[in-house]
Amino acid sequence: MKIEMYLIRHAKTQGNMEKRYVGRTDENLCEEGREEIRNYIQKAMYPDVEAVFTSPLRRCKQTAALIYPEINNQIITGLEETDFGVFEYKNYDELNGDPTYQSWIDSNGTMAVPGAESSESFEKRISKGFGKVMLACEEQHIGRAACIIHGGIIMKLMQLYGEPKQDYYYWQMKNGCGIAAEVEIENENFVIRFRDWIRP
Repeated sequence: MKIEMYLIRHAKTQGNMEKRYVGRTDENLCEEGREEIRNYIQKAMYPDVEAVFTSPLRRCKQTAALIYPEINNQIITGLEETDFGVFEYKNYDELNGDPTYQSWIDSNGTMAVPGAESSESFEKRISKGFGKVMLACEEQHIGRAACIIHGGIIMKLMQLYGEPKQDYYYWQMKNGCGIAAEVEIENENFVIRFRDWIRP
């Protein structure tokens, strides 16, 4: 089974505007984020789909309601953003000078952060969550779907399962933007074949 899948990062929140590490903090979209999405819609940036899947967090559900107001969200547990532990909802200015933060920066984000979700747990969780999306598409005979989720989730899914193979930060994108891909299951693993960027 092959599915046309559009992985779209949620619109901006106040925390995004302030360049904070917004993980499990469940905040609403800010007005700047809503307006940006409206502008993208006017540019016909988002493709038509048959189903919309979102993270349980409000910023994803609210973005989905703006982009696809006539399609009910299917909320998928497991696709929440990672928990940043002691860095959660802080920004560079607040963390600058913290030796733990500097060590994490020096490790290119690979070092374990106190109180944060482990890399292994994060990968298992989002793989299971994305599996729920694929199963729902199969059961509902969906051929074109959108996932309105978090930037870190999209980046990790593409690092793990994307083709062509690229590192994590290659797949970084702005709020409201995303990736058009073709997804199928081969040898019990996902294959997410990159087709194009979704951006203005």
